[in-house]
Amino acid sequence: MNVMGVPWAMDDSVPIVDPDPTMDNLLKILAIYMRLRANIPVIIMGETGCGKTRLCRYMCVLQKRPNQEATNVNNMYLVKVHGGTTADEIRNHIEEAQKLAKHNSTIHPEMFTILFFDEANSTEAIGTIKGKSTHI
Repeated sequence: MNVMGVPWAMDDSVPIVDPDPTMDNLLKILAIYMRLRANIPVIIMGETGCGKTRLCRYMCVLQKRPNQEATNVNNMYLVKVHGGTTADEIRNHIEEAQKLAKHNSTIHPEMFTILFFDEANSTEAIGTIKGKSTHI
């Protein structure tokens, strides 16, 4: 996990949230992290309940330093999307997540802040999330 900038994860005296992540999950985390470092947006797709949210939460927890001020940092902005979610609501969440990321980066510049749209495909405003115009 030193690749993600978390050298403390190699210290056996520091408890980690999930002591036995699968190799598949570790590879996914590294792939996501490398894309984030390259400023490439990441879309995670999969069946309901397959662990997308848990994987992102785990990745966010890994970036926090145990027993330090970073432990209390909120570095995952989760948006529960539903059929009634509007484009304006999505834009508002994006603006709030940008403010949170900017605040976090001033305190912990090495830490990423993740904006996670859960069930994004359930809204007709999916084009707003994808960054496309929703004008008809």
